[in-house]
Amino acid sequence: MSDDLKSVLSFEHYIVESVDFKVNLKFEKKSKVDVTFDLKRNVEYDEKSRVGVVSVTTTLFDEFQEKNYPFYMQIKVIGYFKIETSKHDPVDLLRVNAVAILFPYIRALVSTYTAGANIQPLILPAINVNNLQ
Repeated sequence: MSDDLKSVLSFEHYIVESVDFKVNLKFEKKSKVDVTFDLKRNVEYDEKSRVGVVSVTTTLFDEFQEKNYPFYMQIKVIGYFKIETSKHDPVDLLRVNAVAILFPYIRALVSTYTAGANIQPLILPAINVNNLQ
């Protein structure tokens, strides 16, 4: 691989810290359920070791009973990253790129968990991480 394609950010590993899942036993099926989810991230970076730790918490169908959603789910995933160079602001680099790397794992967890719960499997839509606040 040429050096201009190589990323300064290395993804070391991730861990699922927590999953909270509750089924709405009173859910009344509609023709279509609009997927609502919230995504929050926390970025920590150690300048000396050049290690970044990014946690991403995704909450699906908050107020699930009040709004007649099929379930409530909150997942927290923590990713560990190494940054090779400090040419870029490491926190800015992690804010966007770490979420882009971790979100597919969150999507897979949601679809696997909902399928395993014997409810309609949910596949989260792709997101534009550049537009996250």
